[in-house]
Amino acid sequence: MNVPQDELNGWRRALDDVRGLLNALRFDVAAGRTRAAREKVQRADDVARRLALRLEASGADRPAGTVRPPEVPLRLLDTPANRAYLDALEETHRRALAVDAERYGPHEDGPAAGMLELLLMEAREEVFGPAGRLRE
Repeated sequence: MNVPQDELNGWRRALDDVRGLLNALRFDVAAGRTRAAREKVQRADDVARRLALRLEASGADRPAGTVRPPEVPLRLLDTPANRAYLDALEETHRRALAVDAERYGPHEDGPAAGMLELLLMEAREEVFGPAGRLRE
């Protein structure tokens, strides 16, 4: 399977982000900064979950033993309500990216790259199918 270079680079950045968070986490734990440590654990989990979704969208199998969400019939995934939900998430994500750019710079992760991006990726896959293809 051919994976676009941009996607591969994104996977690498995500891995580096997790490694950086884990490294910083060691210092927070050693210094007893539990709140900062919890925040880093949550951010690392968010990045790892987004990376897993990207890998699956590109054809990776889920690891054996991974709990699958309950099956939802295709007819219930691409509905007017779910498309409205996706539209609202996309608008919210655009606004959150603008806030992130103001606060952290145009290429830095902030709140928009966390749980919000996970929700957006999941909603897009529900409506359009894996890798953004329209469902038949």
